Amino acid sequence: MWRSPWCVGAFISSCIVSAAYWRRDLSLSGLFAAFLLGLFVYVAGGVVWSIVLVAFFLSASALSHVQTANKRSVMIAFAKGGQRDAAQVLANGSIALLAALFVLWSGRCGLGSNTAWLIFLASLAGATADTWATEIGTLRPGEPRLLTTLQSVPAGRSGGVTWLGSLAALGGASFITLTAWGALLLWPGPWRFSAELAIWGILAGLVGSFVDSLLGATLQAQYFCPRCAKITEARVHHCGTPTIYRSGWRWLNNDWVNFFSLCAAAVVVIFGSLLF
Repeated sequence: MWRSPWCVGAFISSCIVSAAYWRRDLSLSGLFAAFLLGLFVYVAGGVVWSIVLVAFFLSASALSHVQTANKRSVMIAFAKGGQRDAAQVLANGSIALLAALFVLWSGRCGLGSNTAWLIFLASLAGATADTWATEIGTLRPGEPRLLTTLQSVPAGRSGGVTWLGSLAALGGASFITLTAWGALLLWPGPWRFSAELAIWGILAGLVGSFVDSLLGATLQAQYFCPRCAKITEARVHHCGTPTIYRSGWRWLNNDWVNFFSLCAAAVVVIFGSLLF
């Protein structure tokens, strides 16, 4: 009983999320969401899937603690802080969770399961690319440029990009893809992989990051704080002032933007898998 995948997965997932909660990387709701995500990923994909998920989570958590004092003035433009809640966990992990649930439903072999594996990999490559771009890109002095118009915008503005953030996105997507490749070399399993699919995995991560910035620049809800005279994603600014709706779709917050960007990454890797 204690050696069943469910028990092992529950033990591993509880250890990791408890440490993250203790470090204040996760809120209480985020802890439960991350625990369930880690559990289902381990049961569906075993050690390989779990290594990829943990690689994303640990790298994102580590980067969030780099030069936090310098990032504080930038992060206040975001609707949420660095402590991830359930919505943020699911925004970055829902596609991975759906892939895991599909594997549990369909079995571990066959085209369906391998397609689910590639979707899982692409979604985490996209999530890592976007996270690295945000965490590292905000360290660059100076103002980013809006993706759609190339106009200078304040740091932290949705849709703003920098060359450092773009390189970080490439690094994040490559990191996840190479981690998956290395894990498969150490723990061979039913999941197929190749150099061509590795390239498509990296491309999927970059596309996901690009779509995230594009949606942030065009359709994501933007608000204006009349007290601070600043654009923000939050309905209530950090100063405590209720903000005024300015542009975008009211329901499209950063969590939905993250979700749709990962859907785009999944579509790219599915297209690549059909070719190779």
